[in-house]
Amino acid sequence: MALVLIYTTTARIEDAEKLAEMLIKQQLAACVSFGQKVKSHYVWEGVAEWAEEYPLTIKTSVENQQLVCEFLKHNHPYEVPEIVCLPVVYADEKYQQWVEENVVGATLRGCP
Repeated sequence: MALVLIYTTTARIEDAEKLAEMLIKQQLAACVSFGQKVKSHYVWEGVAEWAEEYPLTIKTSVENQQLVCEFLKHNHPYEVPEIVCLPVVYADEKYQQWVEENVVGATLRGCP
C-alpha cells in the first residue's frame, strides 16, 4: 500500500483540530499534523489578500486519498479549500505499516 500526504490550511486552530479529530475517528488518516500559523498571500475574487492560516498535513494511504479529498470538500470551512495531494516517494517500512493499520476500514461519514 502506497502512502500519500494531503495538505490543506485553515484560518482557525479550532477548525484544524475538528478536521483532524474527524479524519482520525473515521480512519481516513493515521495522523494529522498541524503547526504554527503561516502567512499566506493570494488573490481571492480579484483582490490580493493576506491571511494567517494553520497548515495541516494529513497522512493516509493512496487508497483513501479520494475519500479524504471528498471529506475535505464537504467539511472544510473554506468555500474553496486548498487540497493538495503529494505522493510519498519513500516511507520507513514500519511507519508505512502503522499508517496502513490505522486507515483500514475507512468510511466517509459526515458528507452529504
